[in-house]
Amino acid sequence: EVDIGDPLFQLSNEVQSSQLDNAMEQYQDARFKSSAQSPQIVAQRKQIEQAKSQVVRDKTNFERYSILIKTNAVSKLDYEKAELQYQASLSELAVLEKNLEDLRSGLNLNLKNAESQLRIQQDYLGDYFITSTRKGRVLQIYKEQGELARRGELLAKIGSGEATAKLFIAEEDIVHIQVGQSAKVVLNTNPEEPVDAVISKVYPAFDLTEQSFILEAAFAKDVKHLYSNTQIQANIIIAQRDNAVVIPREYLSDSNTLTLTDNSQVRVDVGIQSDSWVEILSGLDENHLLKSVD
Repeated sequence: EVDIGDPLFQLSNEVQSSQLDNAMEQYQDARFKSSAQSPQIVAQRKQIEQAKSQVVRDKTNFERYSILIKTNAVSKLDYEKAELQYQASLSELAVLEKNLEDLRSGLNLNLKNAESQLRIQQDYLGDYFITSTRKGRVLQIYKEQGELARRGELLAKIGSGEATAKLFIAEEDIVHIQVGQSAKVVLNTNPEEPVDAVISKVYPAFDLTEQSFILEAAFAKDVKHLYSNTQIQANIIIAQRDNAVVIPREYLSDSNTLTLTDNSQVRVDVGIQSDSWVEILSGLDENHLLKSVD
């Protein structure tokens, strides 16, 4: 018995496993490089901290020169140099901060790409594990361990749902069949115990391969020891009468006459017929002794 998602087969996947390992390594590397502990990010942040310190120094120096220039304590050239240095420090800090932003964006993009590749490889690896798509019973396995399995080949057969009997009906009998009729089904695995069934489906087209019409019959109750593809025979009840007079079919000739033990013949009217029995409507009474037709 299997349920949906239960593992059935594992295909050889050495190459795919190697590709998955490689994708995992690339993902872990990209994840580390995008984290706060990344050497690239740490180095960039150190440069930013140094640049900030330089900005503080240059700002202090520029503010001092701004005060001194008012009293002509410094030359205008020195004042302008201090101002330019301060502006240059601010520009350098802005460039470094932008570089850090770009670095983080690039590393995060690499992480997303590595994560996407990892998922793809994981999905590919999942293709090497064949699981059940339905709840049921494994009826047959078509491959042995180590055997080559090609795309599109059947690996196993799983039966699910209620068991049904597939019946083949001759052309001349299909007009008597309809959904809902009762049937007695005899399984070759247990011929001594006929099983009750009901016609559940009548296929509308003639099957050229089987040269028959096809029916399906649902069992009226659970059948013990039921095996898939078991050969069966079925008698479909198309009519039913109580207290009917019936005789074995082999006593009736093709011309609907019966031969008596004194070799005389009587013509009879027949009713319901099966493979083994024939209903006699008239022409025969309890005083007649029958002789089988050779």
